[in-house]
Amino acid sequence: MKLDWLRLNRGKSAEQLALRFLQKQGYHLVQQNYRTRRGEIDLIVENETMLLVVEVRYRSNPNYGLAAESVDIHKQGRIIQCAEQYFARHPPDKQVRLDVITVTPSHPEPEVSWIQDAFRA
Repeated sequence: MKLDWLRLNRGKSAEQLALRFLQKQGYHLVQQNYRTRRGEIDLIVENETMLLVVEVRYRSNPNYGLAAESVDIHKQGRIIQCAEQYFARHPPDKQVRLDVITVTPSHPEPEVSWIQDAFRA
């Protein structure tokens, strides 16, 4: 139980860090933690011309692989299905892109990496 709480807390902290990072890049939050029966979209953000569907991944230990590697074809499919459901209800009026942001611990601050156009629908 404690391990699940720590994992959830780290995940939420990573999402907040990713959101602040994107806000500094000129994006603003449209939706956070959009859930469907198929899965969840961590962040949906937009600027004047682009709407991003963002998967946020946190990895504290590289022995289990890199954070970006955890967004495998199965996970990509679930994100795409969630995005299709979201856009059926909220049709986009701008270009849509599927991005991944990874957060890894580093000193003095966590390292944030932004993989733009990480995969396609």
